[in-house]
Amino acid sequence: MNFNMKKYTGNQLNKVKDSMKYSYEEPFVLHIVEQQKYEFVYMAYEEENLVGLIVTWKSKLHPNCLYFRVYGNPSSSQNVELQLIQYVKQNEMLELPLQTSLWETTKKQMELYEQLDLNIIRKTYMPKLDLDQHFQVLD
Repeated sequence: MNFNMKKYTGNQLNKVKDSMKYSYEEPFVLHIVEQQKYEFVYMAYEEENLVGLIVTWKSKLHPNCLYFRVYGNPSSSQNVELQLIQYVKQNEMLELPLQTSLWETTKKQMELYEQLDLNIIRKTYMPKLDLDQHFQVLD
């Protein structure tokens, strides 16, 4: 199925919030949209229903890439995330490579990125810290 893709214009914020509720992403992506710090946002519609979106932004930390997050409604029958990324690659003049991050528990997204020939650049391991021990040092 082909979705109807529309560029975000700023007056669909409530629809964007609703679409992102299906994801366990950090709230900073919504903040990027709310504060208009994005490069572009595309929304995918199935009939009149918003079923997915892709948000892109730049970061001073990694200025040589374009960060993105893609969201899809789990009730959508097709792989809307794949079609959103393909749409962006075909319709935007990307001067920087796309880059994202994800948790390894998001198996569906890992498979999607492998299908698009995206490569894992690094894995970051989070330490387990005994906060009580560290706070005792501060006392």
